Amino acid sequence: MSTQENPQRPEARQVAPGTSTLTRGITVDGHAAASSVADQVHEEAINKELRRLNRSLRVLSACNHAMARATSEQELLQQICDIIVLAGGYRMAGIAYVQHDAEKSMRPVAHAGHDSGYLGSISLKWSDTPEGQGPAGTAIRENRICLISDIANDPRLVPWREAALKRGFAAAICLPLRDGVDPFGILGVYSENAGAFETAEVDLLTEVSNNLAYGIIALRARDESIRAASAQQEAEARYRQLVEQVPAISYLAETGAMGPFLFISPQVTTILGYTPEECLSGAQFWWNHMYPEDQSTALLEVCCRA
Repeated sequence: MSTQENPQRPEARQVAPGTSTLTRGITVDGHAAASSVADQVHEEAINKELRRLNRSLRVLSACNHAMARATSEQELLQQICDIIVLAGGYRMAGIAYVQHDAEKSMRPVAHAGHDSGYLGSISLKWSDTPEGQGPAGTAIRENRICLISDIANDPRLVPWREAALKRGFAAAICLPLRDGVDPFGILGVYSENAGAFETAEVDLLTEVSNNLAYGIIALRARDESIRAASAQQEAEARYRQLVEQVPAISYLAETGAMGPFLFISPQVTTILGYTPEECLSGAQFWWNHMYPEDQSTALLEVCCRA
Protein backbone atom coordinates (compact mmCIF):
# COMPACT_ATOMS: atom_id res chain seq x y z
CA MET A 1 0.00 0.00 0.00
CA SER A 2 1.55 3.28 -1.04
CA THR A 3 1.83 6.22 1.31
CA GLN A 4 1.47 9.88 0.21
CA GLU A 5 4.25 12.21 1.37
CA ASN A 6 3.32 15.03 3.70
CA PRO A 7 3.99 18.26 1.83
CA GLN A 8 4.34 20.12 5.16
CA ARG A 9 7.53 18.27 6.10
CA PRO A 10 10.49 20.38 4.84
CA GLU A 11 12.89 17.47 4.79
CA ALA A 12 10.71 15.64 2.26
CA ARG A 13 10.71 18.43 -0.36
CA GLN A 14 12.42 17.82 -3.66
CA VAL A 15 14.96 20.31 -5.03
CA ALA A 16 14.40 21.00 -8.67
CA PRO A 17 17.43 20.91 -10.97
CA GLY A 18 18.92 24.36 -11.54
CA THR A 19 17.65 25.71 -8.22
CA SER A 20 20.20 28.13 -6.71
CA THR A 21 22.20 27.19 -3.62
CA LEU A 22 20.63 30.06 -1.72
CA THR A 23 17.10 28.90 -2.67
CA ARG A 24 17.97 25.31 -1.86
CA GLY A 25 19.33 26.29 1.52
CA ILE A 26 16.21 28.20 2.48
CA THR A 27 14.03 25.40 1.16
CA VAL A 28 15.73 22.78 3.30
CA ASP A 29 16.12 24.23 6.78
CA GLY A 30 17.10 27.89 6.65
CA HIS A 31 20.70 27.28 7.84
CA ALA A 32 22.45 26.69 4.54
CA ALA A 33 21.44 30.16 3.34
CA ALA A 34 23.88 31.85 5.70
CA SER A 35 26.65 29.54 4.54
CA SER A 36 25.89 30.34 0.92
CA VAL A 37 25.96 34.09 1.54
CA ALA A 38 29.29 33.74 3.38
CA ASP A 39 30.72 31.75 0.47
CA GLN A 40 29.56 34.41 -1.94
CA VAL A 41 31.17 37.17 0.12
CA HIS A 42 34.38 35.14 0.34
CA GLU A 43 34.36 34.58 -3.41
CA GLU A 44 33.84 38.28 -4.06
CA ALA A 45 36.77 39.11 -1.75
CA ILE A 46 38.98 36.64 -3.62
CA ASN A 47 37.95 38.08 -6.99
CA LYS A 48 38.62 41.60 -5.72
CA GLU A 49 42.10 40.59 -4.57
CA LEU A 50 42.78 38.85 -7.89
CA ARG A 51 41.76 41.96 -9.81
CA ARG A 52 44.07 44.04 -7.66
CA LEU A 53 46.98 41.64 -8.19
CA ASN A 54 46.30 41.57 -11.91
CA ARG A 55 46.53 45.36 -11.98
CA SER A 56 49.84 45.16 -10.13
CA LEU A 57 51.12 42.58 -12.60
CA ARG A 58 50.14 44.82 -15.49
CA VAL A 59 52.00 47.66 -13.81
CA LEU A 60 55.10 45.50 -13.41
CA SER A 61 55.01 44.35 -17.02
CA ALA A 62 54.40 47.87 -18.40
CA CYS A 63 57.18 49.32 -16.24
CA ASN A 64 59.64 46.72 -17.50
CA HIS A 65 58.74 47.59 -21.09
CA ALA A 66 59.18 51.30 -20.33
CA MET A 67 62.62 50.67 -18.84
CA ALA A 68 63.69 48.74 -21.93
CA ARG A 69 62.66 51.63 -24.22
CA ALA A 70 63.62 54.68 -22.15
CA THR A 71 66.16 57.02 -23.72
CA SER A 72 66.63 59.34 -20.74
CA GLU A 73 66.33 59.20 -16.96
CA GLN A 74 63.62 61.87 -16.76
CA GLU A 75 61.59 60.13 -19.44
CA LEU A 76 61.79 56.86 -17.49
CA LEU A 77 60.75 58.48 -14.20
CA GLN A 78 57.68 60.12 -15.72
CA GLN A 79 56.62 56.99 -17.60
CA ILE A 80 56.82 54.87 -14.43
CA CYS A 81 54.60 57.31 -12.53
CA ASP A 82 52.10 57.44 -15.41
CA ILE A 83 51.93 53.64 -15.61
CA ILE A 84 51.38 53.20 -11.88
CA VAL A 85 48.45 55.62 -11.94
CA LEU A 86 46.86 54.68 -15.26
CA ALA A 87 47.43 50.91 -15.28
CA GLY A 88 47.46 50.36 -11.53
CA GLY A 89 44.50 52.55 -10.67
CA TYR A 90 46.31 54.34 -7.84
CA ARG A 91 45.48 57.86 -6.76
CA MET A 92 48.99 59.23 -7.19
CA ALA A 93 52.57 58.12 -7.74
CA GLY A 94 55.71 60.16 -7.24
CA ILE A 95 59.49 59.85 -7.20
CA ALA A 96 61.86 61.95 -5.09
CA TYR A 97 65.66 61.99 -4.83
CA VAL A 98 67.79 62.36 -1.72
CA GLN A 99 69.60 65.67 -1.29
CA HIS A 100 72.78 65.59 0.77
CA ASP A 101 72.35 69.11 2.07
CA ALA A 102 72.34 70.41 5.64
CA GLU A 103 68.57 69.95 5.99
CA LYS A 104 68.62 66.43 4.46
CA SER A 105 65.85 67.38 2.09
CA MET A 106 64.30 65.40 -0.76
CA ARG A 107 63.64 66.72 -4.26
CA PRO A 108 60.53 65.58 -6.18
CA VAL A 109 61.55 64.67 -9.73
CA ALA A 110 58.37 63.15 -11.23
CA HIS A 111 54.73 62.49 -10.35
CA ALA A 112 51.40 61.54 -11.89
CA GLY A 113 47.80 61.42 -10.73
CA HIS A 114 45.86 63.64 -8.32
CA ASP A 115 48.69 65.75 -6.95
CA SER A 116 46.83 69.09 -6.93
CA GLY A 117 49.87 70.82 -5.46
CA TYR A 118 50.42 68.21 -2.72
CA LEU A 119 54.17 67.78 -3.28
CA GLY A 120 54.60 71.55 -3.38
CA SER A 121 52.65 72.04 -0.15
CA ILE A 122 54.64 69.63 2.03
CA SER A 123 58.25 69.49 3.17
CA LEU A 124 60.04 66.28 2.24
CA LYS A 125 63.00 65.48 4.47
CA TRP A 126 64.84 62.37 5.58
CA SER A 127 66.34 63.86 8.72
CA ASP A 128 65.59 62.43 12.16
CA THR A 129 63.29 65.34 12.95
CA PRO A 130 59.49 65.65 13.09
CA GLU A 131 59.50 66.71 9.42
CA GLY A 132 61.43 63.56 8.51
CA GLN A 133 59.07 61.05 10.13
CA GLY A 134 56.77 60.70 7.12
CA PRO A 135 56.83 57.61 4.88
CA ALA A 136 59.30 59.10 2.42
CA GLY A 137 61.79 60.25 5.06
CA THR A 138 61.47 57.00 7.02
CA ALA A 139 62.04 54.89 3.90
CA ILE A 140 65.31 56.74 3.22
CA ARG A 141 66.55 57.12 6.78
CA GLU A 142 65.85 53.51 7.78
CA ASN A 143 66.42 52.07 4.29
CA ARG A 144 63.19 50.08 4.26
CA ILE A 145 59.66 50.07 2.87
CA CYS A 146 57.35 52.35 4.85
CA LEU A 147 53.64 51.54 4.63
CA ILE A 148 50.83 53.73 5.94
CA SER A 149 47.62 51.70 5.75
CA ASP A 150 45.29 54.36 7.18
CA ILE A 151 46.33 57.95 6.67
CA ALA A 152 43.26 59.27 8.52
CA ASN A 153 44.24 57.58 11.80
CA ASP A 154 48.00 56.95 11.67
CA PRO A 155 49.74 59.34 14.12
CA ARG A 156 52.87 59.45 11.94
CA LEU A 157 50.92 61.35 9.27
CA VAL A 158 49.68 64.19 11.48
CA PRO A 159 51.83 66.90 9.80
CA TRP A 160 50.63 65.87 6.32
CA ARG A 161 47.18 64.39 7.09
CA GLU A 162 45.01 67.36 6.16
CA ALA A 163 46.74 67.88 2.82
CA ALA A 164 46.63 64.14 2.04
CA LEU A 165 42.96 63.63 2.92
CA LYS A 166 42.00 66.74 0.99
CA ARG A 167 43.34 65.06 -2.16
CA GLY A 168 41.71 61.70 -1.50
CA PHE A 169 44.77 59.83 -0.21
CA ALA A 170 43.76 57.08 2.23
CA ALA A 171 46.87 54.86 2.20
CA ALA A 172 50.47 55.28 1.11
CA ILE A 173 53.62 53.25 0.57
CA CYS A 174 57.16 54.51 -0.01
CA LEU A 175 59.79 52.14 -1.40
CA PRO A 176 63.52 53.00 -1.38
CA LEU A 177 65.43 53.16 -4.65
CA ARG A 178 68.87 51.71 -3.94
CA ASP A 179 72.22 52.02 -5.68
CA GLY A 180 73.55 48.71 -4.46
CA VAL A 181 72.86 49.06 -0.72
CA ASP A 182 72.28 52.74 0.00
CA PRO A 183 69.02 54.48 -1.02
CA PHE A 184 69.22 57.45 -3.38
CA GLY A 185 65.49 58.08 -3.72
CA ILE A 186 61.98 56.76 -3.14
CA LEU A 187 59.00 55.62 -5.17
CA GLY A 188 55.80 56.73 -3.43
CA VAL A 189 52.37 55.29 -4.27
CA TYR A 190 49.10 56.62 -2.85
CA SER A 191 45.70 54.87 -2.82
CA GLU A 192 42.20 56.17 -2.21
CA ASN A 193 41.39 53.03 -0.20
CA ALA A 194 42.56 52.45 3.37
CA GLY A 195 44.37 49.12 3.77
CA ALA A 196 44.99 48.98 0.04
CA PHE A 197 48.49 47.50 0.11
CA GLU A 198 48.38 43.77 0.90
CA THR A 199 51.47 41.55 1.08
CA ALA A 200 51.35 40.26 -2.51
CA GLU A 201 50.80 43.78 -3.83
CA VAL A 202 53.71 45.11 -1.77
CA ASP A 203 55.93 42.36 -3.22
CA LEU A 204 55.04 43.38 -6.79
CA LEU A 205 55.59 47.08 -6.08
CA THR A 206 58.92 46.18 -4.49
CA GLU A 207 59.93 44.49 -7.72
CA VAL A 208 58.85 47.59 -9.64
CA SER A 209 61.00 49.83 -7.41
CA ASN A 210 64.02 47.50 -7.64
CA ASN A 211 63.76 47.34 -11.42
CA LEU A 212 63.34 51.11 -11.58
CA ALA A 213 66.48 51.66 -9.51
CA TYR A 214 68.40 49.31 -11.81
CA GLY A 215 67.08 51.16 -14.86
CA ILE A 216 68.11 54.54 -13.44
CA ILE A 217 71.62 53.30 -12.65
CA ALA A 218 71.95 51.73 -16.11
CA LEU A 219 70.90 54.96 -17.84
CA ARG A 220 73.33 56.97 -15.72
CA ALA A 221 76.15 54.55 -16.57
CA ARG A 222 75.30 54.79 -20.27
CA ASP A 223 75.23 58.60 -20.14
CA GLU A 224 78.54 58.66 -18.27
CA SER A 225 80.09 56.39 -20.90
CA ILE A 226 78.84 58.69 -23.66
CA ARG A 227 80.24 61.75 -21.85
CA ALA A 228 83.59 60.04 -21.34
CA ALA A 229 83.82 59.04 -25.00
CA SER A 230 82.91 62.56 -26.08
CA ALA A 231 85.50 64.06 -23.74
CA GLN A 232 88.15 61.72 -25.12
CA GLN A 233 87.28 62.66 -28.68
CA GLU A 234 87.52 66.35 -27.82
CA ALA A 235 90.87 65.83 -26.11
CA GLU A 236 92.22 63.93 -29.11
CA ALA A 237 91.00 66.65 -31.45
CA ARG A 238 92.72 69.35 -29.37
CA TYR A 239 95.94 67.31 -29.22
CA ARG A 240 95.88 66.69 -32.95
CA GLN A 241 95.31 70.39 -33.61
CA LEU A 242 98.23 71.29 -31.32
CA VAL A 243 100.55 68.72 -32.88
CA GLU A 244 99.74 69.85 -36.39
CA GLN A 245 100.66 73.44 -35.50
CA VAL A 246 104.10 72.65 -34.05
CA PRO A 247 106.93 73.23 -36.62
CA ALA A 248 108.35 69.73 -36.09
CA ILE A 249 107.47 66.12 -36.82
CA SER A 250 105.45 64.45 -34.08
CA TYR A 251 104.82 60.73 -34.23
CA LEU A 252 103.56 57.77 -32.28
CA ALA A 253 105.15 54.38 -32.93
CA GLU A 254 105.55 50.97 -31.38
CA THR A 255 108.93 50.22 -29.83
CA GLY A 256 111.58 48.28 -31.76
CA ALA A 257 113.59 48.90 -34.86
CA MET A 258 110.80 47.54 -36.99
CA GLY A 259 108.03 49.01 -34.88
CA PRO A 260 105.27 50.43 -37.09
CA PHE A 261 104.27 54.08 -36.92
CA LEU A 262 100.76 54.62 -35.59
CA PHE A 263 100.57 58.37 -36.18
CA ILE A 264 102.75 61.01 -37.79
CA SER A 265 102.02 64.69 -38.16
CA PRO A 266 101.52 66.39 -41.54
CA GLN A 267 104.77 68.33 -41.08
CA VAL A 268 106.60 65.23 -42.34
CA THR A 269 105.63 66.22 -45.87
CA THR A 270 107.15 69.70 -45.55
CA ILE A 271 110.31 68.55 -43.74
CA LEU A 272 111.07 65.14 -45.31
CA GLY A 273 108.92 65.07 -48.43
CA TYR A 274 106.90 61.97 -47.50
CA THR A 275 103.17 62.00 -46.98
CA PRO A 276 101.76 60.69 -43.68
CA GLU A 277 100.06 57.90 -45.65
CA GLU A 278 103.42 56.74 -47.04
CA CYS A 279 104.99 56.77 -43.61
CA LEU A 280 102.19 54.62 -42.20
CA SER A 281 102.01 52.25 -45.17
CA GLY A 282 104.21 49.49 -43.69
CA ALA A 283 106.17 48.46 -40.62
CA GLN A 284 109.51 48.64 -42.49
CA PHE A 285 108.98 51.99 -44.21
CA TRP A 286 111.46 53.92 -42.07
CA TRP A 287 113.94 51.07 -41.96
CA ASN A 288 113.93 50.84 -45.74
CA HIS A 289 114.41 54.63 -46.04
CA MET A 290 117.19 54.82 -43.48
CA TYR A 291 120.80 55.35 -44.60
CA PRO A 292 122.52 51.95 -44.53
CA GLU A 293 125.35 53.29 -42.34
CA ASP A 294 122.78 54.40 -39.76
CA GLN A 295 121.02 51.04 -39.45
CA SER A 296 123.63 49.48 -37.16
CA THR A 297 123.45 52.52 -34.86
CA ALA A 298 119.67 52.28 -34.76
CA LEU A 299 119.78 48.61 -33.84
CA LEU A 300 122.34 49.34 -31.09
CA GLU A 301 120.09 52.01 -29.59
CA VAL A 302 117.13 49.61 -29.62
CA CYS A 303 119.15 46.92 -27.86
CA CYS A 304 120.39 49.35 -25.22
CA ARG A 305 116.83 50.51 -24.46
CA ALA A 306 115.66 46.92 -24.16
